Amino acid sequence: NDYVVRGVVVATDWLGEMNKSAVIVDESGGLEFAINSRNISEHLPIYSEVTIFCNGLMLARIGGKIELGIAPTAEFPLDNIDDEMFGRYIRVTGVCEDFVPTTKRFSEVGVEDIGNIVRFNDVRICDEEQGLSWCDICDDEVVTTYRTLIDSEGNNFAVRTLSTCDYAKEKMPAKEISVVGIIDYSDNRYFLRIVN
Repeated sequence: NDYVVRGVVVATDWLGEMNKSAVIVDESGGLEFAINSRNISEHLPIYSEVTIFCNGLMLARIGGKIELGIAPTAEFPLDNIDDEMFGRYIRVTGVCEDFVPTTKRFSEVGVEDIGNIVRFNDVRICDEEQGLSWCDICDDEVVTTYRTLIDSEGNNFAVRTLSTCDYAKEKMPAKEISVVGIIDYSDNRYFLRIVN
């Protein structure tokens, strides 16, 4: 149908943190959509305002979240929107200069947050993972890795870092930090994908 979705771009492949996808948010939540492009951030700068024309697109459940893309042609639930079709479905309409992610505590994250951007303040890497890099290296290959954040109340929250991100081999900070990311859900647990 002729549905239109409007939102602010909060995550792309800008720092290698997303793979062929982007996330937009509005006051109701976040939505990830699949794009077959090597430089999504050139088309969709962070905090740009976009309109997505959904006629010809579809939603599918991927893991624990809903994503937007093209009807599948193979065994995957969705196909990515190709570069040449980008302008047909997605238009940049402006820039949101005052965007601020919602600040939450680990204990406040729920189903309604999946796909949305949040900020966690005063968290640290768990003691067992101090001194490690964001991603493990196995057989000289950087691999996507889960690490554990701890908050001031002693609660933990998983953080997933893609092997493609620019800082994959950098050591994680030893002190308390604030992190901004997209809430995701898979294997019966919430996790954070750091962005920007």
